[in-house]
Amino acid sequence: MAVHLLTEQRALLVTLIHQEQGCSNGTCQPLAEELFEESHYRSSNGRHYHGVVAMFANRMARLRTLTGLDLLLPEGSLDREPDAFLRLLRDYQRTLPQIN
Repeated sequence: MAVHLLTEQRALLVTLIHQEQGCSNGTCQPLAEELFEESHYRSSNGRHYHGVVAMFANRMARLRTLTGLDLLLPEGSLDREPDAFLRLLRDYQRTLPQIN
């Protein structure tokens, strides 16, 4: 799943980096280094991740910096309409304190 999301969100990352650089009319710097994610990641609680999961964590951190969001899901990947999906997420969020 991490590989799929890394691949799926690549185009979004390219667009966001171009906006961040303020480039237009094809005047952007090459993005090779910007698109390469480190294969090591240490979470805020000190847990170490390696490989694809670490690359995914680094990508999510980068997207969070650029958008303020932790995870971006395309509408086409949902199993229901976006409004219904948001209601489901909010229901889970409300019941989470009860589960823990």
